[in-house]
Amino acid sequence: MPFCSTHANYRHNNQPLFIPEQRRDAFGALRIWNAIGTYGAIGVSPFGIDTLKAETCAFTKPYKLLSEVSALVLEAHRRPGSSVGFWFDELNADGTDPSKVVVREMAGFEITIQRSFVFGKAAPGSGMLIHLPSSSSSSAESGIAATFLLIGLGFQVRFKSLHPRAHFTGLLNLEEQRITDKKTGAMKTVRRLNGDETRSGAWAMMPNEDPDYGGYPIAITIPAGTGIARCDVYALVGDE
Repeated sequence: MPFCSTHANYRHNNQPLFIPEQRRDAFGALRIWNAIGTYGAIGVSPFGIDTLKAETCAFTKPYKLLSEVSALVLEAHRRPGSSVGFWFDELNADGTDPSKVVVREMAGFEITIQRSFVFGKAAPGSGMLIHLPSSSSSSAESGIAATFLLIGLGFQVRFKSLHPRAHFTGLLNLEEQRITDKKTGAMKTVRRLNGDETRSGAWAMMPNEDPDYGGYPIAITIPAGTGIARCDVYALVGDE
C-alpha cells in the first residue's frame, strides 16, 4: 500500500524516518503504529494538533500508550526486524474489511495479526508486536519458546512454529502488564488472561475498550485494560 511504500522509501540506506505532518484524525492516528513499529520512525506529528482538544484528539490515547512503553520501543529500534506495527481501519459501509491480515516471520515463528474477534461489529484496531530479547528464542530437545510484547487495542495474534518438526504451537502465558518504570521499561503483571481472552488458546487477543457483544448474553471478550501484554509462545518438536 502507498503508505507503507513511502515509509520504506524514506528508510532507504537506513535513513531515519520522521513524519512532521500526519493526518490528525483517527485515520492518521491508527497509522502511527506502522511507522514506529515497522519502520522505526523517530517521530510522528499530526498537522495542526495544537488546534485540537486533548479529550477529543484521536492521538491522545495512542500517544499516552507510546509514552508508557517508549523505553521498550526504543530498545526494539536498536534491533531491526524485532518489531512490527499495524492497523485495521473502520469496516466499510457494506461490512467488508478494507484492511489486510498481517503475516510476519520472527523468532522462529510465523505470526498472523488481524483485527480482534467480536460477536458484534468489529472495531478499528492498531498496535505493535515486539520480540523481547531478554527471553529470546530458546530450543531444547522437545520444544521451542519465545516471548513477545503486544501493545495496542483491537487486534489478535496467532503463532505457528517454523521448525520443520514442530507439530504443535501454543500460548504458555498471556499476561496483561503495567509499566512500573518508564525510564527502564520495567513491567509487572496485573492480570493473567485465559481461555476467553485467547479463544481457547488459539489467539492472543488485545480487545478494544468497549467490545461489541452483538447481543450475546455472555461477555466473553473483556474490555481493554492497559493495552500492554506479555505473551510466551512454545512449540513441541517431534523426533525425526
